[in-house]
Amino acid sequence: MLKKNFCTYAVIYAICVITLKIILNLFNLEFMTWIYYASAAYVFLMIVIGIFQLLLQIKKKVLKVIIIIIFLIILYYIGIFGKFIFVFGYRPEVMREKDGIKVVEFQKYWNRNEEIDYYYYKYYNLFLRSKECISVDTVVFD
Repeated sequence: MLKKNFCTYAVIYAICVITLKIILNLFNLEFMTWIYYASAAYVFLMIVIGIFQLLLQIKKKVLKVIIIIIFLIILYYIGIFGKFIFVFGYRPEVMREKDGIKVVEFQKYWNRNEEIDYYYYKYYNLFLRSKECISVDTVVFD
């Protein structure tokens, strides 16, 4: 039987999401970006809680307090680093109607030539979009 450590739940959840992603790829589908962000946050939170569970099992009180303080300091710096990744790596998906069909607009990157490329994917529902791009628009700023 599995131990009731939250790290176990995080691993099981991550395996399920990866398996679903592989299955969706077979059908040319992909999760919306928010699913990946929510999954990453859930897995991270479960691992942190699981580590705290393990740290609380340490018998020597002084050692336990020192290790928990060190772990909290490490979490603080991971939080700062995570904010930078989120701010510079976040690309919103916007639902639009293009040529009579519902699409997901996704800004892939910013070119140095002052161009923004917008990629469009077929929208299926709140959780899924097509994997293949159906249209690309380039906006040039003069």
